[in-house]
Amino acid sequence: MGPVLSFVLGIVAGVVVAWWFFERRDAESRESIEAGWKKKLEHVEAEVKRADAAHEETKERLRRLQQDMLPAPEPATSGPTPSAAAPSPAAASSPAAASSPPSVATSTSEPSPGEAERIAHAKRRIDAKLAQLPAGSSARKRLMAERAALDQAAEQPATEPTLFTPPAAPPDDLERIRGIGPVLRKRLNKLGITTFAQLAAFTDDDVKRLDDALDFRGRVVRENWVEQAKGLRDQA
Repeated sequence: MGPVLSFVLGIVAGVVVAWWFFERRDAESRESIEAGWKKKLEHVEAEVKRADAAHEETKERLRRLQQDMLPAPEPATSGPTPSAAAPSPAAASSPAAASSPPSVATSTSEPSPGEAERIAHAKRRIDAKLAQLPAGSSARKRLMAERAALDQAAEQPATEPTLFTPPAAPPDDLERIRGIGPVLRKRLNKLGITTFAQLAAFTDDDVKRLDDALDFRGRVVRENWVEQAKGLRDQA
């Protein structure tokens, strides 16, 4: 019985050792696989965060671009304003009245080359982001919608009402007025405002018409455009 018992005990010990060895190897394999998947998951999460941040940046730039391109609405008037009122017979017969153009007109223009270039640049940025996003992702759908809006904006002409008659004097650099940048200066020029003296002579009604046309909600008064224009006019 001694040799047989020793043989049986040897077999049992071998089975236990083999089981322990294979179990340990399987545990190490599972840990290695889990560590690999964890790294992949962290990498994917980091890529998603970068894509979301890039999307938010693109959306903010697109919003600013669309605001710059947004045409000013036609001002609603119930009757003739002082600047647009019909001239009196005496004024109509004078040489100055005969040579001066109407105070209110409407002109339609295509998007300027600068605006078209900004649209094209925004579309290229969106295309670059789309190439990095997987198909079917929510960020990709939002970018596709924004690109479609850019395509539509590029196809539609921009309409800007000309509310004031540009003076015969050479135009001034309206960007010297605090609050007026390059884009706003172009819109003011399209509205017929080109000189400091013209802005300095604005009445309250003229200020309201300009504020309504640009949808500024009092910005012209808040930033003291008229007072700034008076100071710049006197310096000239």
